[in-house]
Amino acid sequence: MNLDSKQMWTPAEIKTLRQRMGWSQAEMARSLKLELTTVTGWEAGRTLPKNEDCHGLVQILRQVENHSEKMRNRPLAEMMMRTQGLSQIHELEVAGIPEALSPRR
Repeated sequence: MNLDSKQMWTPAEIKTLRQRMGWSQAEMARSLKLELTTVTGWEAGRTLPKNEDCHGLVQILRQVENHSEKMRNRPLAEMMMRTQGLSQIHELEVAGIPEALSPRR
């Protein structure tokens, strides 16, 4: 499969890729060095990415895949702790200021 093919990128796939990165449309446009209207046009199906833009989308897709692979390889206990907001190091708060930041007496 040719990853740079325009046919690969449907509006839904572009939107899903952007959302997987946690980006707004403006952030995706900035990352690809494009105008916001270009990304909104892709997602609305008004326009298709140009060949050079497809290359940028493939690079973002690879970032997502690499991150997903790293997450799959993490120890299960670490992943569970992170998803539950737990940390191995606990900070106490004194009047809303973490102990590490509060002045020593």
